[in-house]
Amino acid sequence: MAAALLSLLFASPAGISGTAVDADASPGSRHAVGLLSHDFTADFYRLVPPEERAFMRHPKMEVRWEKVEPRPGIFDWSGIDKQLETLRSNGFDDLLMLVNLPVPPWARDASRGRMARKGPPADLGHWRRYVRELATRYAKEADFYEIINEPGWDADSAAMQAYGSFHFGGQVETEYLEMLRTAYEEIKVADPTARVICGALVCDTSGTPENGTWLLDLLTDPEHRAQDWCDAFSLHPYYRPEKWGHAYRLARQLLDRKGVKKEIYVTEVGWPHHSDKEVMPQGMEEQRRAIGAEGIGSLLSEGCLRVWVYQDLDDPPSTDYEGLYYGLFDFQGNPLPAWSEFKGWTRFCEVINALAEFF
Repeated sequence: MAAALLSLLFASPAGISGTAVDADASPGSRHAVGLLSHDFTADFYRLVPPEERAFMRHPKMEVRWEKVEPRPGIFDWSGIDKQLETLRSNGFDDLLMLVNLPVPPWARDASRGRMARKGPPADLGHWRRYVRELATRYAKEADFYEIINEPGWDADSAAMQAYGSFHFGGQVETEYLEMLRTAYEEIKVADPTARVICGALVCDTSGTPENGTWLLDLLTDPEHRAQDWCDAFSLHPYYRPEKWGHAYRLARQLLDRKGVKKEIYVTEVGWPHHSDKEVMPQGMEEQRRAIGAEGIGSLLSEGCLRVWVYQDLDDPPSTDYEGLYYGLFDFQGNPLPAWSEFKGWTRFCEVINALAEFF
């Protein structure tokens, strides 16, 4: 990994992307590799060895609407508050909040049937209130807000047609954009400096990055203009790790051609080391390479400023709904080989950001 780090370090005197980073710049302009945890209190900081915890500098946290607003206008932030208390006591640099569904049962649009759980609510005003309350409460903690996980997998997506799977139960090019606009408005009122990230516009089941940009192209056209309602776009390049950098390059080139001056952050990417359904004899090594130079290294070398890895700990054996285990630690908190690669990127980004102050 040392050779890969050095080649990236000297790719540009101002950092990987060639853009100088001011020491007082917002987190969005600084290099970072972060990590998702489903529960920082119950999982990461309870099970991971103390000497490893300092590398959780850029956490990603999911906020599920149905969990925090069980009744109309009655909010329960206790679970989120507890995790933030844990993070504050251990220290962190910046925080990404995934503002996510499901819709609470009382707010669902029953006409959508099984899609209602992850569809637009019956009244968009309920969504607006949820985002307003969240952004107001956490304005001092959150630096980034990603709006809904992978809305590209919508009601008529390729994944829905092939597998009956969806993450957004409406139309991404119309109904999601309304939810994105509403969230952007409320977050900017609460904190004008916060960065709002459009959810990942995944749209490809072929495994070919060239097929994965058409939805980004559609939503940034003159009719839709998603760029008016976000500060950055999200990319989840779940291809083979050697294709991650290429997928980022294609998306970046698309926005550049269209004159869309927005960052692209990789808000989720990872690689499984174990499967309940098939033997993966090289799983640990494949994951190590993915989190190392082959995967994350290729993203950074293409100019990606920020990457968040999925995920911290494995689920307990035989409990993952897909039967795939992406953790950088096992379910008992023991580090796996890929964790060393993650730590290397954490140190590397700190060096890049420090050096950028002098150029």
